[in-house]
Amino acid sequence: MAPLVLPGNAPFFEPVHREHLSQGDVFLAPSAALYWAEDAAPAPVGPAVPPAIGQAVTVRAWGRPGLGSTAGAPPVAVRIAWTPVMVLSHDCEIDKEFNEQVDRHLRENPTVTEEAAVAHFASRTDLDRHVLVTPLLPYDEAVVPTWKHEGIRQSNRVGYIPLPPMPDYEGAELFVHLARISTVDRQLLATHYKVVSLSEPARSLVRFKLAEALASRNLSVVSKLEAAVGRHIVDVRTLKTRSASATIALVLDNGDEVQVDAKIDRPSGPPTERLR
Repeated sequence: MAPLVLPGNAPFFEPVHREHLSQGDVFLAPSAALYWAEDAAPAPVGPAVPPAIGQAVTVRAWGRPGLGSTAGAPPVAVRIAWTPVMVLSHDCEIDKEFNEQVDRHLRENPTVTEEAAVAHFASRTDLDRHVLVTPLLPYDEAVVPTWKHEGIRQSNRVGYIPLPPMPDYEGAELFVHLARISTVDRQLLATHYKVVSLSEPARSLVRFKLAEALASRNLSVVSKLEAAVGRHIVDVRTLKTRSASATIALVLDNGDEVQVDAKIDRPSGPPTERLR
């Protein structure tokens, strides 16, 4: 049941919070998910006060069909959680519109200093307003089956990111499920709600797991290779290429290299993975 160890035994969290909003930051913030609202779904208005930390409320987004809702629209319930969340948006995306405005302002006003331009646009709440986050979840049978827990802890399951215990939450061991991503307003991620910032090695893990789950599922093969050699792969070098194969070197976190001969697989028919 040991938690994930990063390459070189690097720390998972920074000793102090990053000054700016960054990928991998953990905040106390809301997140939401939409569900099909059964007849017994809660009332269409929320409570007068927010839920306690770690809890959620479910409200109906609109009335039942036939009671003033648009014809054909499904009954929708919104489950809103008030929990720690991890920022998934990349740093470049977080400040993209801000930097575009500063660059344009400097081009159009040659006498303005960069410091003045930054100060001018820094308080614009309409720039880079949307940020992707995902809630931190407990290792609970009601959240994810127990048989998955160890694989998540070791970062061996696609779509999940493990976190070591966080002192601010009484040493609770939590993880991220990348099927639970929400969009929140940047203002909801206020500095005084920041819990912790991830280290660079941990942020690299987040980027890898995002690509593995959302962009290139074939990256899951890397996790299998790491499990086979018992080390983390930090780099890949091509040693020799041929028409139908190649020899590559897997550079491990302890400096060792493992040479692998890779051959091109010929298609053998349609995939056998079940679809729903």
